[in-house]
Amino acid sequence: MREIKLIAKMTPLNTFFTIVCYLLIIICIALNLIFSNAATFHSINSSEQTIFFFSIDFLTLIVIFSTLYISFYSMNLVDFFRKSNATPFFFSLPWRYKQLIKAHIILITLMNIILIGLCYVYFLIIDKPLLIMTVFVCIAIAYVFSTIILNLTYSGQYDFANILGVVFGIILFFVLMFHYNSINNDYEMNLNLNNIPFFNIFLYHFPYIFLIFSICLFIFSYPMYYKKLVSSSKC
Repeated sequence: MREIKLIAKMTPLNTFFTIVCYLLIIICIALNLIFSNAATFHSINSSEQTIFFFSIDFLTLIVIFSTLYISFYSMNLVDFFRKSNATPFFFSLPWRYKQLIKAHIILITLMNIILIGLCYVYFLIIDKPLLIMTVFVCIAIAYVFSTIILNLTYSGQYDFANILGVVFGIILFFVLMFHYNSINNDYEMNLNLNNIPFFNIFLYHFPYIFLIFSICLFIFSYPMYYKKLVSSSKC
């Protein structure tokens, strides 16, 4: 627990924005509940329907971008090590590095579990539960990203880790938007993409497999993290 608190305190601004993103998702859930109840119990005209659906789309985009930010929390640690003059002091603290790495893994995993839970509740409310697949893809890519970045970070290669973070962030953004738009259009236009083998696998089956693979890669790379950390010149 001490190590988890320390990791969060190392990047107070980014930790604050991460909490804000969680709160935004919760607010979006509450607003959609209000909108849904209003539309259910009161007849609304066409112009009000337009505003209603626009509001839902806007709130959904807030949820998606909040997901994107939270998923890349690992980048905060890289940014701290790259910019901070306190890095030598950080690595001189009398703790066991295994505990630090375990704390990092636990922190990121708990954040993603909470994220999946909140997003699934939101998508259930707007009657588009399969959009959770987009969150799975986002988190899976972020896990692969975290595996690579943590290895580079714990070996002291902060600048290279930062460059890769930017590249992965751009790739994730486009993959996320393509996946989200494909599933959303499937809902809105009744495209029946599940009847097309490629889209059926890519949209509705691949996210599960990719997420499980990325979690295993992230967790079972633990020995690599430790080896990189203890052999780093920063230690």
